[in-house]
Amino acid sequence: MTRILVALGCLLALPQVVAAQSDTTGLGLRLGFGQPTLQLEYPAVLRAPWMGAPRSTPAIRLAAFDSTLAEALAQDRARRAVGLRLATLYGTPIQR
Repeated sequence: MTRILVALGCLLALPQVVAAQSDTTGLGLRLGFGQPTLQLEYPAVLRAPWMGAPRSTPAIRLAAFDSTLAEALAQDRARRAVGLRLATLYGTPIQR
């Protein structure tokens, strides 16, 4: 009998508790603060070149990154080709 009363009490009380935790009113209106959303901004010191900020443009940095990445990939492919060639000739992988 106690279980039935507890279940009935939960069925009556919990929907009101859960509804109280929502962010809408009974009329379906969303409440807001009327303030713009927060946005991150770089401090002026970090944008100043005299304080050590990067002087290059994003295009120059992208080109430098691409050339570095292309060089690393070329070296890796060359090492892999040598390893496969030696494995084909000798049947054993390279021991480092």
